[in-house]
Amino acid sequence: MAHVKLISRAAALTAAAICTTANVSAQSFDEMRQRYETFKQQAQQEYEDFRKKANEEYVQFIRDAWQRYEAQPAEPAPMKPKPPVIPTAKPVDNPQPRELPVSEVITPEPAPVTPPQPLEPIPQQPSSPSLREVAFDFYGTPCTVRVNAGDTARLRGYDEEDVADMWQQLSDSGFDAAVADCLQLRSTMNLCDWAYLTLAGRFAETYCGGKGNDAVVVQAYILTQSGYKVRMARADDRLTVLMPSENEIWSYSFISRDDCRYYILDRSLKGSAFYVCDVPFPGEKFSSLYMQSQPEFAVEPTARREFRAERYPQIAVTADTNEHLLEFYNGYPLTNDWDMYAYASLSDRLKGELYPVLRNAIADKSEAEAANMLLDFVQTAFEYKTDDEQFGYERPLFGDETFYYPYCDCEDRSILFSILVRDLLDLDAALVSYPNHLATAVCFTDYVQGDYIVLNGRRYTVCDPTYIGADIGMTMPDMDNASAEVILLNRE
Repeated sequence: MAHVKLISRAAALTAAAICTTANVSAQSFDEMRQRYETFKQQAQQEYEDFRKKANEEYVQFIRDAWQRYEAQPAEPAPMKPKPPVIPTAKPVDNPQPRELPVSEVITPEPAPVTPPQPLEPIPQQPSSPSLREVAFDFYGTPCTVRVNAGDTARLRGYDEEDVADMWQQLSDSGFDAAVADCLQLRSTMNLCDWAYLTLAGRFAETYCGGKGNDAVVVQAYILTQSGYKVRMARADDRLTVLMPSENEIWSYSFISRDDCRYYILDRSLKGSAFYVCDVPFPGEKFSSLYMQSQPEFAVEPTARREFRAERYPQIAVTADTNEHLLEFYNGYPLTNDWDMYAYASLSDRLKGELYPVLRNAIADKSEAEAANMLLDFVQTAFEYKTDDEQFGYERPLFGDETFYYPYCDCEDRSILFSILVRDLLDLDAALVSYPNHLATAVCFTDYVQGDYIVLNGRRYTVCDPTYIGADIGMTMPDMDNASAEVILLNRE
């Protein structure tokens, strides 16, 4: 496989900056400012030249014959058997401590703190008559990206030479403004990697006048210039973007190579043979399905609903969420990485209505008392139905979705409870995954009675938000703990 070999000049430019400013104490302010401006312009030109060279070399590799791969069929979301009716616990006074076995402890890699970054900095471009605006809607939010005022870049065909020519056209036509504006939208809208990939596609379709091969090349260009690891592929006369992922994604076909799955984003492509431009762009990084907070879309409130804890009447809240956020979640790739849903947390809008009520209710309570109150809230404020009954397929819910859809199952409740415990009690938690059930376990700083597991020398007490009426420390009947996997959520 061909590789692009380029050496970044960031270190050299940094050294130049140090040399330039080493003796500023002997210079007037005007002289210092002029020297700085001269250096900045020179540095920016060298950045642009470096990026231009990277694209010129990349274009040459695009012209080479693309490699043929066989696609693997999409894997449907596995439907887990779950009880149609969940059990109700009988009160137990002072449950006896019981250490439970587990089959495996999974410590996921920390979620990325920063998204991929461009090969070299791409500054915001000043307004200019040479730029025109492309306006589009992104989940209810008006967005504008500037492009060169000339003709729209187009493909003449769909083979390697045609794609290379269009890539060269994008690189030569001042498309840096489009990349810079997309990156700015990523920052201001707090977009995770999947949201940014979708934004690039939405802009590309608007710029090109619809879906098609032209839009695929534009989307791939925006993503590679932004630092993302993607590939272009062709099936017959149609192009698509491939996204490699370290997460197992359901319902997308994929190509396997280098112990990695490259998911085919255009799910309408059903063919098995794909020709792939299998060339890395300098500095590319994997995208991630993890998000540490929600994208900031324009708000269209959903219908308000009331949620009330059965045993604690002081826990009653009426809340809504954002229709546009739900639309985004509805198109999010499905996976069984339960921690991904837990780390996504809740939207600020929902927290603003829910958390003051919960904090007031658990104020001055012990950890065990507060956890029992939150547990009862999740057990009794939501109606239970399996995913098969509600959706017809396995569908884990993000936290905001649990407050929107009429029903939720054990995964959704456990994910929500883990969010509440970590946010409101500042305690570490874990998800306990059985073959047909998901529960939680919490690491209390105070000693509590009941069932527990030991993880890395720390005691995590079982808390099951689907076992109705169960206090902390009570395990749902018929759970085979020896087969359970534990997913740690605390990341220090």
